[in-house]
Amino acid sequence: MIRKHISSLFFVTLLLFPFFIFAQPGGSGMRDGGQMPDFGSLGAVLGSILETDNQPAKYATVIIKNLSDSTTITGGMTDEEGRFLVIDIPWGSYYCEINAFGYSKNYTPSFTLSPTSPRHILRQYKLSQKIQTLQSVEVVAQKEMLQTNLDKTVYRIENNVIAEGATALETLSEIPSVDVDIEGNVSMRGSGNVTILIDGHPTNLTLDQIPASQIESIEVITNPSARLEPDGMSGIINIILKKRKEPGFNALFGIGGGFSLYKQRLYVDNGNYFMNINYSHNKINLYANYNFRIGNFRNGGELDRTSWTDSGDTTFMHQETERKHRWISHNVKLALDYYINKKNTIYFSFGYNNNANKDTNTMFSDNSGIWSNELIKFNEYNQFGSGKRKGNNFNGNINYKKTFDKKGMELTSDVYFTQMSGFSENPYLQNFIFPVSRPDYYQRTKTTTLNRTATAQLDFVTPVGNGGRIETGYKFSFRTIGQDYSLFNGNNESNLIEDVLQRNNFEYRELLNAAYFIYSNSF
Repeated sequence: MIRKHISSLFFVTLLLFPFFIFAQPGGSGMRDGGQMPDFGSLGAVLGSILETDNQPAKYATVIIKNLSDSTTITGGMTDEEGRFLVIDIPWGSYYCEINAFGYSKNYTPSFTLSPTSPRHILRQYKLSQKIQTLQSVEVVAQKEMLQTNLDKTVYRIENNVIAEGATALETLSEIPSVDVDIEGNVSMRGSGNVTILIDGHPTNLTLDQIPASQIESIEVITNPSARLEPDGMSGIINIILKKRKEPGFNALFGIGGGFSLYKQRLYVDNGNYFMNINYSHNKINLYANYNFRIGNFRNGGELDRTSWTDSGDTTFMHQETERKHRWISHNVKLALDYYINKKNTIYFSFGYNNNANKDTNTMFSDNSGIWSNELIKFNEYNQFGSGKRKGNNFNGNINYKKTFDKKGMELTSDVYFTQMSGFSENPYLQNFIFPVSRPDYYQRTKTTTLNRTATAQLDFVTPVGNGGRIETGYKFSFRTIGQDYSLFNGNNESNLIEDVLQRNNFEYRELLNAAYFIYSNSF
């Protein structure tokens, strides 16, 4: 009997549900209790909104829009039961736009509010056009442009606009704490004693031969550890190149040129031509690079100087100078990466560089003066100087790297050999026009260079504790530096005599065995 009474009460409640909806006080939300408001000369829209599973659509927005031009008149929001009430709507024709989370926009049929029909009721309006859930979402993140570690600062270049069309040298000029002068010399903290590495190894390529588009990041190491032999250095710059891992064959060719204007004449005799080839298949990545550069540099000037003394004497000097510098270089690099597995990699590389430079310079000098009111010519002469330099450099490297499950732990071994040989010759002639009795002066210097370096190194790095790091390793290094210098004097090329007092045949050999252990941490 009690159960039947409760069921009857529940049925009566359902029958009265519309009355409870409509009998709310005025406003855009729903409130419990109260009587039907007096709308006066304004209309109202009320009702309830359901989702596709017949559950109340909580906090859905109901926007009343003009039927003629779709302008927004007013609006409201459903409560936790999906009910809403929007009042103070002028007489006219409208439609409702309903927005609910997880659904596309829903539009109701049009309706008209007037004195004879002041209310429009949406009885259990059911939403449609449910938005389909994406099965997968791809999130793309970029690494920070600047990263600071214990001993270095890393600048990421790969996504920087300065890498477009620039070279490694131009990119370095944009990095704080690194200075690049007009001649391309790199310095850090005011010192030019900077070591530049490519992927952690010495290189025979110049920085203006490396396109910035191939650079992933640049490491500026202002406080190098013992592992990098920092003695006497102001810092180390390590340029990390992008690792091409796309399977198949990739090639990049480039041509660059330049011109100069000298003495109102245009010269087009500067060029840079390069070719990069990469082949990757399974565990092997093969890389080859060839670069050819040719360039010319010209400058000149005139100088007039007048000097006075307390005695009233005056001296005059007039000079005209002109200089031309020309260089040609060929660079070849071959590299092979063999990925044994995800944690073991072997790297082989070979590089060769051939370069030739030639300088020519001339100077005309006229020196005279007024002594005791008399014009006297001191001397007048021409100077002719030139220089030729040739060099051949090659290097070979074998590197093994092993990583571990622990992030930051790695073991590396490295064997490296490089040789640089060169020859330079610099003749110089001073031809006297006045006095005619003064003989000409001719000088020639010759220098032969041969330098070799061989290193074998084993390094182990592991993080410890909270932000700490241990570095330990062993290095064997053998280095020889040889330079043979000679000087010849005379009046012309046919009667040159060597000045044996100036002869210098220098040879230096160095053999090092070193072990190191470093613990570092930040506080």
